[in-house]
Amino acid sequence: MFLFVVLAGCCQIGGCIPTMKYEKVIQLSAPIKTNGSFITKTHNGSITINGADVTDCNVTATIIARASSKEDAKRLAEEVRVKLQGSNDKLVAIIQKPKVNLECITVNLVITVPNQTILQLVTYNGIAKIANITSRVNCTTHNGGITTTQLCGTVNLRTYNGDAEVIYHEPVSPGFGISIVTHNGDITFTSPPNFSATVEALVHNGKIHVDLPISVTEKVDEKKLNGKIGTGECKLSVEAYNGSVIIK
Repeated sequence: MFLFVVLAGCCQIGGCIPTMKYEKVIQLSAPIKTNGSFITKTHNGSITINGADVTDCNVTATIIARASSKEDAKRLAEEVRVKLQGSNDKLVAIIQKPKVNLECITVNLVITVPNQTILQLVTYNGIAKIANITSRVNCTTHNGGITTTQLCGTVNLRTYNGDAEVIYHEPVSPGFGISIVTHNGDITFTSPPNFSATVEALVHNGKIHVDLPISVTEKVDEKKLNGKIGTGECKLSVEAYNGSVIIK
């Protein structure tokens, strides 16, 4: 499965800045298999995804085009293509944009999928918000933070220039792993009830604060902390390069 995206960005040439805006909304829907995967990537756009008791994937794509005139902005928005493409147990949301010079195109996605869907998400210049997912979550943002709530499965999150806020409300099954890495951003991890995990926390330019009872096995100043919460049934790994870590 390949995801083809034509990149489009804003630029300024000869002092001309695109100021006129045109907005278009597209609604898409497609069936998705139970425990299947949903994959998408945005360049200049956010992803908001929520799990629910549904059998289809429903996508609202908001296209925002900017140009030097209203007519050109509308033309650009009409040239953007968003589609859902399924294969085996995977469903991919594909965004195709025209090549532009003086214009800017943003596509923001709001998505509903079954709770047990596996997520593979990437944003460039956009935030990611994820809620109510019981399966595995893989998410990377470039210039945008990640916020997750109502999770209870394995997660692998990485941000470049953005904070990561992860909130678990339900207990995590034994053996699950939680990995969070930020480059230029803080990490805030809110644990579920009766949380039990081995903990590896590392910061390069920041501090570590743990507001839970933890048996410390290794500690280096406020930069590195290894230990165990409860009986250590899961694994929590957090690393911040330019930012602090809070575990509570």
